Order: sequence, then structure tokens, then C-alpha cells
Amino acid sequence: MVHTVTYLGRTDLVRLGLDMPQVIETVRKAILQQGAGATVMPSKTTLAWKESSRLNGNAAFVADPPSLGIKWNAEVPANVAEGLPNLTALVLLNDPKTGFPTAILDGTWITAMRTGAVSALSAEHFAPSKVSDLALIGCGVQMRTQLLGLLSVLEPSRIRVFDIRPEAARSFVAQMEARTGRTIVVAENAENAVRSADVVVSATKFVIKPEPTLRGAWVKQGTLLMPIDVGSVWDPSAYLATDKFITDRWDVLMSVAAAGHFPSGMPRCYAELHEVVSGAKAGRENDEESIVVMNEGMPIEDTSVAQLAHDRAREMGIGQLLPFIDSVDDLYEF
Repeated sequence: MVHTVTYLGRTDLVRLGLDMPQVIETVRKAILQQGAGATVMPSKTTLAWKESSRLNGNAAFVADPPSLGIKWNAEVPANVAEGLPNLTALVLLNDPKTGFPTAILDGTWITAMRTGAVSALSAEHFAPSKVSDLALIGCGVQMRTQLLGLLSVLEPSRIRVFDIRPEAARSFVAQMEARTGRTIVVAENAENAVRSADVVVSATKFVIKPEPTLRGAWVKQGTLLMPIDVGSVWDPSAYLATDKFITDRWDVLMSVAAAGHFPSGMPRCYAELHEVVSGAKAGRENDEESIVVMNEGMPIEDTSVAQLAHDRAREMGIGQLLPFIDSVDDLYEF
């Protein structure tokens, strides 16, 4: 056998025992490499094959530690009504030296973990000095790793959650209280969750044409707001009337704007996240600053976390080996 490809499904990835602090450090290194000019991320390839549904291809290379690959993810909002996830994904890794494919991994797990890690890094630099109240709007897959990430860097006294589906909120509380040992309260409505919060995260849905149901007027002065759903559910005042606006890649956010996602216009960008993580620009400078961090997500995070998982899987002997090339001579057989 000349070459094999490792398949790692969701169960395999969970068995690896990777925790959120490890993922945070992996993502931090990738973002620092971005700031050093040691990454390659071409424009996203997007195929919209029916209303509100998209297939996205995001390729990336990171020099150190090396990772190379692409994430394919489908977004189908209509799935939610059928009890299915909105987002499903695969990450395909390649050997940076030969270009040979090395692994196929469940990208839904990787997406959730790296997104929680990026929010943790954002909170490190932009959360108020004292965070008493944490508000989480939307209780799907993404919010579980958002909470795990934030609890790695913050010590909130109160955690309030809200979801328009009461059963989703109840399920979230049952699972995440057991997982974290923290008390989590279901708020009566989104406004009650947001009003007193020092950090607010929303992870509801992404739609090109915004459907604003959350109000900027609910967000108090000095709050860190992190809309994982970008501008989909917040009225524009939430991100236009802010002291600092940060994103991971401004050009990608501008492409979303060009598709009509920000009909009221764009805020002024204070910094890209890598500039703050590297220390080139300041993070929060006082507790009165209202700050919005609106990250789109970057494929360097996906490939770096996938490579971390693949390396651990090889050490532990986890995953299914798939034959790719039995013999070089076989390449000439048809």
C-alpha cells in the first residue's frame, strides 16, 4: 500500500478527548500565522442551488504548524423544521509536501469547536474586565461550543439563554448544566436575557436578507456583542452604533454586504481579529466601550483543528484507513 486516507467521523473525534483549551491554542496559532502573512486563504466558493441554501468551499494553507485542506459545508435553513441540522460539513486534509489527501473528517464538529474557540479569543481581548452576566441567544449546536469556549476564559456569575423553541432551550440547559456544572437560566424572552448582559452571543441562523428580531437598544453600554449569525437577526443599530467593530476578515464581510446582507450600511472596521491577537492593535481599552466582534469564520481555523485531530488520531490509532493508492503501477490501469 503506497497511501491511505484516514476517515474520522463524529464519534471518532469525540473519542480523541480534545478539550476546548487545546482547540483555543490551535486557533490562536493559526490566527497569529495569518497576521504574520504565513497563511493562504482564497475567496470562498459558494453555490446557491435553491432559496437560502448554499454549498461553500473554503480552502486554506497554514505554514506553521503546517496544515492544508478544504472544508465543504452545506447550509440548508429549512432543515431545522425537519429536526435536521442547518449546517453539515466535511474537512478534507492534504499533505503539504505531496498534495496527497490524508484525511476526511466530520466538519460539523470541527466547525462548532473552532467557532467556540474564536469567540473565546475574542472575549479574551474585548470582554469587560468584570463579566457578571452572560446572555446566549439560540440554543443549537453552535451555542454549546460557544459556552464551552467562553467558560474557558470568563467567569460569569449568571448565564441566561433564550431560544424561540422552548424545547431547544430546555435541552440545552439539561445538557450544558451537566457538562459545565454551572447553573443556566432560561429567560422569558430575548430582551430579558440581553438587557443586563456584559457579554451577548447570538447563534441563530444565517440569511442573506436580514430578519431583525433582536434590538440594539437592549444592549447596555460597555457590552461585548458577538453575533455568530452575523447581521441576520440584529437590527442595524446593534452594530452601527458601537465604539469598536472587529471582524476576522473584512473583505469576506464586504462580500456578504455586496450580496445585500447589510441594507443599512457597514460600520467602520476598527481591526481584523489577527491584529489584536498579535498585539498590533489594542483590544478593549476601558469598560465603557461598546464592542461588536462579528467573525465570519476562516478556513485556516478548520484545517488547523482538523490537523490537530488527525495527528491525535494517528497517535491513538483511531479512525478508519481507506485505501487510496495500492501501487503506483495501478495509476496506469483503466
